Amino acid sequence: MGKKITNPLREGLASKVYLASYGKGLTGYEIAKRIYGIDKFPPTAKIYPAIKELRSIGALSEENRSNSNSLFEELKNRIEGFDNEKLSELEDYVLLKVLDSDIFREYVDSNIQAEDLQNKDADAIDILERRLQMPAMAAFVAKMRSPYLINKFEPTTIGEFDKFLDQFIEKAKGIDDDAKNAVKETTLRTMEAFGAGVMPSNEIKRLVSMGATTNTYGMVLMMDSVPSTLLLKIIRLDPIMAFIVGLFRVDVQKIPLESMEIAESSRKKVKK
Repeated sequence: MGKKITNPLREGLASKVYLASYGKGLTGYEIAKRIYGIDKFPPTAKIYPAIKELRSIGALSEENRSNSNSLFEELKNRIEGFDNEKLSELEDYVLLKVLDSDIFREYVDSNIQAEDLQNKDADAIDILERRLQMPAMAAFVAKMRSPYLINKFEPTTIGEFDKFLDQFIEKAKGIDDDAKNAVKETTLRTMEAFGAGVMPSNEIKRLVSMGATTNTYGMVLMMDSVPSTLLLKIIRLDPIMAFIVGLFRVDVQKIPLESMEIAESSRKKVKK
């Protein structure tokens, strides 16, 4: 008798279907090709029941595109459960907007790895959370290093966030692929530099592999418009990233006090 599935988003074949379909809607046949790594005649007998199960809980559309609200609720519960602190109305809005954006969906689609889908214990929510954390970390580092970013692009209202996001998206349209590749490489080297001596080499490789596409550029730009408090709440879900954040000595004039308190709390919790 097989293991009883308590959350189809986090275990079993349905979790893999949710992950495979997050970037864009796919046919059952296309989903099977991704999950089994077989280009011709992949087995589909178990795929369609998994699709039906996800649709029944509202996690998958009729076009087989994963519903971002399902990921949002899972991540919100994770973030708020970290220290029993509720997300603000602004953070709620921003998190859902990011998760449902074409930029994030395309980033996920280009970064799904074969081992993610073929691992029998694959957890779609955990994998998508980690995909979000790498650009969140890069954006947070950029904000700490740049008074301009923290002073000019630190939204305090939903209207400000939408305005900043539109500005960054418009900026991204005017950048050619060479510039995007340069930003991608700089971001990845920054992550390697901050991880050296603190993180195991396999963890550094894991983080770097998450940003191994030009879509990294758009993601980091979008995350630059996210409040630094929310960036930290996302980052701290990963113990190693939280530890690195806790090591930073940040100028309190550049980062809001609330963010500093989150970073310090993360550092203490990881050290225990």
